[in-house]
Amino acid sequence: TRILGLLDYGGDLLLRIDKLSIDSRFEQEAKVGDVSTRSFLRLLPAWLDVVKKGIG
Repeated sequence: TRILGLLDYGGDLLLRIDKLSIDSRFEQEAKVGDVSTRSFLRLLPAWLDVVKKGIG
């Protein structure tokens, strides 16, 4: 659920960024991508544990 929440939040940010000038947009997209990647990597191990428990 937290991963889907992050994706929704990232999507909202990207929609807002889309209205910026092209230079600002590229800079902000890179920042959002970096934060999203770090958040995903932090949450991934716990999420995989939940999936494994559900399978096993």
